[in-house]
Order: sequence, then structure tokens, then C-alpha cells
Amino acid sequence: MSFEPKTQAFNSSISSVTIGTGDKAVTLGGINVLPFYAFDAPITNAPKIGVEITDHGMAAYPQAGLQEFYAGCQTVADMAKRVETMHGASFICLHFEGADPNGDNRSIEECVEIAKSVADATDLPLVIMGCKNIEKDAELFTKVSEALQGKNILVFSAREENYKSVGASAVMAYGQKVGAESAVDINLAKQLNTVMTQLGVNAQNIVMNIGSAAAGYGYEYVASTLDRIKDAALKQADTINYALRCEQGEKRLLALKVEPYNLLLLGDETCVPELLQFLFDGGCELKNYLCASELGYVMQRELEPYGRRYEEALAMDFMEARTVTEPSAPEVETAGKGDLDEIFACAQRFVADCGLLDKPEKEPFRKVLDSFRILRADGKIVSMARIAPATQDDLRLVLVYTRDEYRGRGYARKVVNSAKNEILAAGKRVTLNVDRKNPVSYHLYRSLGFERMFSQGEFRRVDNRPES
Repeated sequence: MSFEPKTQAFNSSISSVTIGTGDKAVTLGGINVLPFYAFDAPITNAPKIGVEITDHGMAAYPQAGLQEFYAGCQTVADMAKRVETMHGASFICLHFEGADPNGDNRSIEECVEIAKSVADATDLPLVIMGCKNIEKDAELFTKVSEALQGKNILVFSAREENYKSVGASAVMAYGQKVGAESAVDINLAKQLNTVMTQLGVNAQNIVMNIGSAAAGYGYEYVASTLDRIKDAALKQADTINYALRCEQGEKRLLALKVEPYNLLLLGDETCVPELLQFLFDGGCELKNYLCASELGYVMQRELEPYGRRYEEALAMDFMEARTVTEPSAPEVETAGKGDLDEIFACAQRFVADCGLLDKPEKEPFRKVLDSFRILRADGKIVSMARIAPATQDDLRLVLVYTRDEYRGRGYARKVVNSAKNEILAAGKRVTLNVDRKNPVSYHLYRSLGFERMFSQGEFRRVDNRPES
């Protein structure tokens, strides 16, 4: 009789966090199985190995083997460059031991200069470790995060005593990643994650640092705690990421929630009361939701008895085009590698102008540059649109944006029409969403042959009651 293994699958995965930039960037997390359980599912983003160097430089390494490896290195930056030659090294941890007020008490300014020199010397991702002095580290992390903007470093770490200052500066102000450091206790770790996300730090910017304590706790306890935390993350995420179907006779309502996106609803409004009861009874997360406007209004009404008030923050029409209406503009081109900074800046302004909650990050744009169609004037990109995947039968136009000072000159029309024609030539339908409160864009799309298929809205919670 042959052995038939039974696999265990989780509906979600641990959040992934990317540090560094370019080809040397490293992604942590993202797995949806327990450690070493490759028989259940492939292990993506295997554990990474970093090399620690300190601000003391060569003086911190009297060992003969290390002296030999770092031979000829005069500065900390030289040591960082040498680390690049070490097989298997994925990142560098720069440990500012000398900043300790009870030790060398190295100044913040000197620490910043060391950090900048290391960042200039290597393409490996950087992890910045403090001196374990709460006050000194808070200031150190802020200044280093500011100096290394764009490097996507990991600040190690924010603790219960300083998470507000570290989280606000390193992540929210300067776009870095942050470690959440707690004792070897699952509840303390969860609590620190909770308060940091409540502060406004996105979960995709947090790396959990549970620490270790072989003496006292024992290694077995530490290892089991780490496994319990991973197990809890995989299982509890079911209340954050879920797919539900509610049926009443022939009527159906589908609910799909995938972090970090809004709850998506599709179906019959008759099923709303039953769906809401199931969500709240099961402790499922319900923040903002996206659906057809009529369905959204019913959700609004049915949510009021639960003490929740929502408003239609974005009112959009879903539009579709199937025919060519005018020739493409030859000056519209595909974006290249050198356009990343401009496109990202335009995307940020687009998000701000539309009042979206998204906080775009630059690196994902690098991978999809060839999907952007752009038009230049005066030596810069003045208008753009992205061709994004949608369904098997259609492609969607997103991030349609024209710089303020160049609006009203027909640039958006050329870009949208050319992208539309390209999609149609590929045998696909063209779809997009337009803000019903934007008559200029609405008129443009109608004049290019787009027709409204249905209305939908993004409904946002506006009361201050805590989430269930």
C-alpha cells in the first residue's frame, strides 16, 4: 500500500517586505507554509543571510579569520564593499555600537556620515541597527532614515518605548522599512504590530523582530514561539483575506477581501444582511468596500445598526470601448528605464489628486514600465496612461494623468486614444473607471467611444469606532 501524504494549505500568506533597491533587493516573508514544510507548498522567499559590521570598523574584529577576510580595509565603507564578495550574503547589517551614550557616545552626525558612506559603497540592502539606548536610537534612526531616502533600508528596531517616533519618521516620513522588536512573547509581538498599524505604518513595511533568549527561556521555547507566531499569522489572516458566497434561493452575493485592497462585493443586495451577520460573527475585517453603487447604498443602510457609518468617497463609472474612433498619435511612445522617476512622481500626484488611500512605492513601477504609454513635451513626460491586465477578454487603462500645467492641450486625448487603439488591435476590449464628479475626463472618454456599463463606488468608513 502506497503512502499518500496529506498536505495542509493555508488561505493566506505572511506579508512580504522588500528591502533594498534594484537587482540586489531582498524580499522577506511571503510564505504560506510553516518553516521547512516544503511538502505542503513551495517555500518562496527562503531565509536570507546578512553580514553584520559595526561602526567600530576593523577594531571590532580581532579574530584571525576576519582580519584575513577584511585585510586592506581602512574604513567601514571598505568593509561593506568587501562583504559583497562573500558567498551567500544577501544584505548588510550596520550596527552602531559606538553610538551608545554609555560607551563611545558617537555623535548622530558622525553616525549619519558612516551610514551614507556604506550606502554609497555597496548595492546590497542595508539594515541599520542601533545601540539599544531608546532615546539615542530614536534620534539616530530618524536622521539615518532621512539621509538614506530612496535606499529602502530596514531600521532595526522600533520598540514599545519608541515605536511612535521611529515608525513616524523612518516609515511614514522617509519611506523606509522598520523592525518591530518585542520580547519572546506572542501577545507582546501582536500588540506591537497592532499599535504600529494603528499609528499608520503599513503592515507591508514591518518586519517582526521577536528576539532570542537562549538563556532562561531556552532555545526550544524561542523556536516554538516563533513557530506559533507564524502559525497564528497564517490562520488569523483568514479573517483579513477571505472569499465568501452568500445564497438565498437564486440570489447570490460574493465578497472578496485580499490585503491590502478593499472588500470587493458583487451580486444581489438581498443577501447583504446575512453576509454582514456572518462577517461580524466571525470577526472578519471590514474597513472600506468597493461595489456597484446601488449595492453600496444598501450596505450603508444595513451597516448603521452595527454602529458603522460609511460614505461614497469615490463615485465611478465603469466604461468600455470596442471600436476605433480616430488614428493613433505617432508621438505617443512606450516608457523606458530612464522614465521611472518621472512616472512615479506623476503616479504620486495622480493618487493625491484622486483622493485615493493608496501609498505607491517606486519599485513595483520598475517592473511594469513597458506597460506605460507616455507623451513628452518640453523635454519631460507631460501625459501618461498604463495598460493593465484585467480579464481574459479585456485590458484596462489606469493611471491616466496629465501634469496640471499641460492640461487642456489634448495630450491626454492622444495618450488614451493611442493606448486604446493598441489594445483593440490586440483583439481585446478596453475598459476604465472614471470619476463621475470629473466632467472633463468623462467627456473625453465619451468622445473616444467609451460607453458606461455600470456605476460603482468606493465606500469609506467615516465614524471613529474601533474595528471589530
